[in-house]
This record gives sequence, C-alpha cells and structure tokens, in this order.
Amino acid sequence: MALPVPVTAGLPFSLGNAAPVVPGRATSPDPVDDKRKNEQTWKYQGYNEFSKWMASDDDFFVLRRFGKLNALAILWLQYRIVNIEDELEAIHETIADAALETGRKNSSFKADEKQEVRRAKLMGDLKGELLTVVDEYITTYSTIRARRRASTRQIANVKNWATRKAVTTNEMRYLNHPGDLISISDRPRPVIHALLNNRLLRKSPIFRKRRYEDTHIDSESTSYASNNRLEAFSNSSIIFLGFGMLLGPMWWLNFVTNNTKRLSIITGFVLLSMVIMSLATVNRPLEVVAATAAYAAVLTVFMQLGAN
Repeated sequence: MALPVPVTAGLPFSLGNAAPVVPGRATSPDPVDDKRKNEQTWKYQGYNEFSKWMASDDDFFVLRRFGKLNALAILWLQYRIVNIEDELEAIHETIADAALETGRKNSSFKADEKQEVRRAKLMGDLKGELLTVVDEYITTYSTIRARRRASTRQIANVKNWATRKAVTTNEMRYLNHPGDLISISDRPRPVIHALLNNRLLRKSPIFRKRRYEDTHIDSESTSYASNNRLEAFSNSSIIFLGFGMLLGPMWWLNFVTNNTKRLSIITGFVLLSMVIMSLATVNRPLEVVAATAAYAAVLTVFMQLGAN
C-alpha cells in the first residue's frame, strides 16, 4: 500500500521560496528612492536636514536677535525695579517722619527683619531675582546686539534653501526681518575680502573646502569655500598690490623732472593708498591716516632725492 504524500497545492506560496519570519521584527517597506525624497522633503528632510545644513557653514547660520522683544523684556524688568525703588523710598520717608517713640529706624538691616518686614522682603526680591536677572540679561543681549548683521548673500543662501519646502513656510518667516538677522560668525573682515568672496570664486576648485560626511551636506546646490584659502588669496593680493604701490611711483618719478608733475603723481598715489587701505584692512580711520602719512613721507623723500 502506497504511503500518502504531503499536499502542497493549496498553499499560497512555495515552501522552497518562503522567507523566514523573525518574531518581533516588522517587515520593512520598499527602499525610498531619491526622487521621492526630493519631492517629499517635508517628510524625509525637515528640521533635521535644515539644522545640519545650517551648522555646516558660518554663511548659513543666520538667526534673529529679536531686538524689539529683548528691549520689551528689559523695559518690563526695569519697570518692576523702579516700582520697588519707589516703595523703598516711601518706606524710608515714612520712617524718617515717624516719632522717636515708635522705635523705627533706617540704620539697621537686622532691625528691618523684625520691624520692617516689607522692606526686608523688597530687598530680598531685588537681590535674589530682579537685579541679577536684569544685569545678566543686559550683559548677554549687549553681546548679541554687537554682532554684525547678516549680509544679503547670507540671507539669500537660507532663502534659497527654504524653497525646497523641507520646513513649513510659516516657520521660515523669520527671514522676512533682514534688519534683525545676525550671523553667528562675528569675525571682522575687510571690504576687499567680501568683494573677493563672490559666487564665482567660492565655486572655484582652488577655494573649495574639504568635505566631511558628518558635517557637510552632499548637494549640488550647496558649495563650501575655504575661508582660509580666500583670506590667503586676499592677503597675497594685498601684498602684491602694496609692492606695486611702493615701487610703481618710485620708477615713475625717476623719469619725471617737473616738480609739479612729480607732486601730482605723489598726490594721486597717496589718495589711492588711502582708499586701498580702507578697503583692505579693518583698521580704524586714525590708523589708516597714520599709515597713509608714512607712505606719503616715503614718496616725498624719494622725490627730494630725485631732485638732488
């Protein structure tokens, strides 16, 4: 008699191709392609990608200083302190006008703990909360207030990123207050550095910054430039320009014999030197004038030597 065989025709799948099911592990959906990620940025990128992009470069880190709200908070704290000040002054005047038999006095904090409980409480409020808070608040905000405003290029960088709709548009409204936006980087740079730091140079391979996977965003629309290389290029340009400003007029004066023309050459180069130093350095005006005076003295001495 033949043995019965297993019946498999009614199974919805082949036993040989069945994938093992691990208890407690959810089945993963199909991998998300890049196209879907770019179309649904609000789902796959969001604030996580925005914060990473913003932290990847100083030119992207733009925030509001909330000048109006900070001023409002400081005024409110000041209002509370002024009220306490007025009340303390009134208590002092009341005690000064009181009869000696009452035993009230303005000369002892120890006595205030028993006799002038209200004044002791007001002093505790000042010392323990208000004065400390307002002093720290003003000190902290003055540091923020001193930071330079974000440049037009920096604001445009963030606005350009916001067009991908990864963050809710309503929550990007802080970019609509350009006068209140500050850059996280407070390093002063000369005007000539800002002129050289344009889009063409930033995208040049020479000035490209080394990328780090855990820090930088891998995107065709985002380019990172090395500030150190840009500053080195800027400083080198200034040095070569300085050599030209020194040697150029000397050789020119050597071929000119008329004193009026020689003086005109010196005047032109002195004015040009002042303009260049104002654009190429972060010195104060007095320091620029002093450096220009030294430069003019050198050219004047050379003019006298040439005349002799």
